[in-house]
Amino acid sequence: MENENKDLKGTPEENSMQDKVREDLDAKLAEAAAEVQDEIDSAASQEQTEDGDTFAGYEANGEMSEIPAEGEDDSWSDEAFIEPPKEPKKVTMTVSSLVLSLIGTAVVGALVLFLCLRIPVWIENMPEGKKIASVDGTEITDLDMKYYIYQAAMEYYQNDTATSATTPTEYDWDQTGEDGKKASDIVKDNALDAAIGEVLLMNAGDKNGVEWNEEEALMSAQTQNQQLIALYGEELVELNAKAQGLESIKQYNRKIVQYEHIQAVESDMEKNPSKYYPEDTSVLDQYTPDDKASVKHILIKTDDTASNDTEAAEGEEAAPAEDKRAKAEEILNRAKSGEDFDALMEEFNEDTGETEAGYTFGPGEMMPAFEEAAFKLKLNEISDLVETSYGYHIIKRIPGKYELEGYWKEQAKIKVNESMMEKMSVKDILTAIETAANDFQTKYAEQQGTSSSSGSSSSSSSSGQ
Repeated sequence: MENENKDLKGTPEENSMQDKVREDLDAKLAEAAAEVQDEIDSAASQEQTEDGDTFAGYEANGEMSEIPAEGEDDSWSDEAFIEPPKEPKKVTMTVSSLVLSLIGTAVVGALVLFLCLRIPVWIENMPEGKKIASVDGTEITDLDMKYYIYQAAMEYYQNDTATSATTPTEYDWDQTGEDGKKASDIVKDNALDAAIGEVLLMNAGDKNGVEWNEEEALMSAQTQNQQLIALYGEELVELNAKAQGLESIKQYNRKIVQYEHIQAVESDMEKNPSKYYPEDTSVLDQYTPDDKASVKHILIKTDDTASNDTEAAEGEEAAPAEDKRAKAEEILNRAKSGEDFDALMEEFNEDTGETEAGYTFGPGEMMPAFEEAAFKLKLNEISDLVETSYGYHIIKRIPGKYELEGYWKEQAKIKVNESMMEKMSVKDILTAIETAANDFQTKYAEQQGTSSSSGSSSSSSSSGQ
């Protein structure tokens, strides 16, 4: 019953270079400041000793002013009218002013270094391409949409079991359905919904304080691609990105960072789903789709599945089928009578793969009978017994990702450039991706052939010697 997830993570997390640089900088700044302070104190003491017989000094407003030394005659004389030779002006600075200046320089230097270390993250995560939509200020570009259109087109193509097309590029994207809408338009609508939904999900996670490390995610993606480039060359790695609907290695890295962000939010939603709900959960009823659902269920396994349960005691006699059904019906009655569904799940559920958040799925992802029953339920409604090859299910529909996305979408400020969306061609996008995939296969084969030939030549040379 568990859904499968693709793992886009790269190599394990590595030590942060930024942290080391900052620590070294702090230590050097502290050491330099101490040495400068010692030199300043020593110079000030020496200057005061040498000049004490002639002038007494005082500090006023941060400047050194001069007054006559004790016993000196300051009366008028002819010499008073003779202009003395001019001495070069001295620029004086107090110890405190110098220290403040040094501290200011250090702070500015540290700030500049910090910004320099952060700039790669900002640059890598800046969207490429022309803005085609925005969600509460977050941009979605035409290059982003190519990826989502590719994903939506593949899903649409694979779900059309009646088609005779052997590849997505051969598919008739201009054909219309019962509603008179072109397949290509349906794909673009689905792609735009997916793009907006991901932004809404990430924004909701940020609002709820979900913790994740953007820099680590980016560094992991960069490290993974650097290793691939070292092995296969930049051209091959770039073609691999284009074959997945991504225009560049930079966009590939950005997509991995987004994936990590989404995974962090979805994980938090599984642990604390209620904190994402609006205060009045009844408002979510209007956003319940007919072909997607989030549910919790209680499974009572039938004899066939129970006999394969590794946790069952060896040689233990299986309960008769009628007893299993009777047990399931009893639990169902208790659930519909108002008992806490989570408590009943904890006590009786035999689906060991189910989490507290239950399951979220679309068409074709679960057993047909299970899906059909789930899609018909209203929020917080409990089904009758549903029988599948796994056993007997008691299903409760709960507020989940799709309901929340509908609600968030209603609350968000979303702008879409319809003319740009209209100009995007599903077939052209799929053709470009197919070309990149073919080029990747060709160049990879050539590279492997060259490596193999080089290896054979080396072996022959060695054996000849």
